Amino acid sequence: MRLLSELVAAVRVAHLELEGRYDPDVHDGYFSRFDWQSFSDEEMASCPPVILVVPVEDVMGRELADFSRMLSSHRPIKVMVIKRDAGFEYRVDSAAETGLRFSFQQELGALAVSHRNTFVLQSSGIHPRALFEGLSRGLVRNGPALFYVLSPNDRPELPSYVWAGACLESRAFPEFSYDRQQGEQWGSRFNVESNPHAELEWPVYEMTYEVPDGPSSVPVPFTFADFAALDPHFSGQFLPVPCPFWSDDLVLFSEYLRMPPGEAYSKIPFIWMVDSHGILHKVATTHFLVLFAQERLDFWHFIQDLGGINSYHAERAIERVRKEFAEEKERESAATAEVHAREIERVRETTAREALERLSAVLLDLDLIEAPPAERAIKRTEAALTKETPEPIPAESAVEAEEEVLVTTEAWIETFRCTSCNECTNLNPNCFKYDANKQAYLADVHAASFAQLVMAAEKCPAKCIHPGAPLNPSEPGLEELTKRAAPFNG
Repeated sequence: MRLLSELVAAVRVAHLELEGRYDPDVHDGYFSRFDWQSFSDEEMASCPPVILVVPVEDVMGRELADFSRMLSSHRPIKVMVIKRDAGFEYRVDSAAETGLRFSFQQELGALAVSHRNTFVLQSSGIHPRALFEGLSRGLVRNGPALFYVLSPNDRPELPSYVWAGACLESRAFPEFSYDRQQGEQWGSRFNVESNPHAELEWPVYEMTYEVPDGPSSVPVPFTFADFAALDPHFSGQFLPVPCPFWSDDLVLFSEYLRMPPGEAYSKIPFIWMVDSHGILHKVATTHFLVLFAQERLDFWHFIQDLGGINSYHAERAIERVRKEFAEEKERESAATAEVHAREIERVRETTAREALERLSAVLLDLDLIEAPPAERAIKRTEAALTKETPEPIPAESAVEAEEEVLVTTEAWIETFRCTSCNECTNLNPNCFKYDANKQAYLADVHAASFAQLVMAAEKCPAKCIHPGAPLNPSEPGLEELTKRAAPFNG
């Protein structure tokens, strides 16, 4: 890099001199201190990269502090760390049997991200295109880069790519990238989209199995326990459960991890497995596997949050906005209800006032409706009495005569009581009509027969139609019609 710095400085000086812009007072001091840290991105990309290829064991031990200091120096050294297995700590117990020791794993990719200046790619050969593109971007970045690659050795029990795929699917080794040059915002620098079903805790797939009626399928999440079933080191952590012993105490592994401790205490986690004959089995797991799965799930939540998926702060912000929106809608609804209530009260007061005005007009005889024929009959009787002086009549006969005078002899309608039911107007629209308030009045009494007047009085729900006396003495059935009209003429 020192030799390259001299070459790049000479090229820059030549450009300045050719353009006539070289100023010794300014540029001599600058180029005397010029080194690779002053390279532009284009100049750094033109340099041959310095690449260190090491197994993960050579970095995660005592050398981890030196590795961290190298990244902090911002030297453009590209480090490819090869991971051959899942990285779980093995031990040999007193019985000389291979065992497992649970611990929270050190995550080399996360440690490199904490330096902030380092390009980080955690990937595997399962997605060769994504791996190639990540390598291409990291090699030209101005600064250090870590390529943390899962590349397992061949295994006798299953192909290496199957084991690596299961490791990725189970979140044992999730893929992600961190690129500081992607943006100023911290969240814009991460990408976790290459993980299967990145929005979920575990990928979910349809598993096919055989039943007496034929093949069937069931949605099954692929958890860390499913990955462990492929690794011989975890072979002692499973126990098949015969079908007669299946009960509600057996809980699917993914659901068991989400149960509160007090409820999970009395349950047993299991995973689905299919034997070589395609028969489905429930296989119980130990609590030891639960600890491993919870640790891996915790790291996966960390990766999701960095990638902006199921982010705690984003969900809180969404919930806050949702709550504010609901409160605003509630305030708007309350304001609208108040406006409607005021409008209903105004309409009620207006309607009541108008009804009282109409009633007062009727009671005060303000010529809003035609005077009842009974009143005119009384007036005609008084006029006749002034012209002729009749002989005195007995008191009882006088009372009867007065009652006869009060009986209505002409048809009329108590308009203010009309309910606008349309019975009379439908019967004879020429005789019965509505006024401006849609209340009936007699437009032309001669347009209706006495029978129609009686019928209208009988149909009127308000009983406000008074048919009076028949105008045509030759109309048939008058005797019967008069009897029917009597209750409405009183």
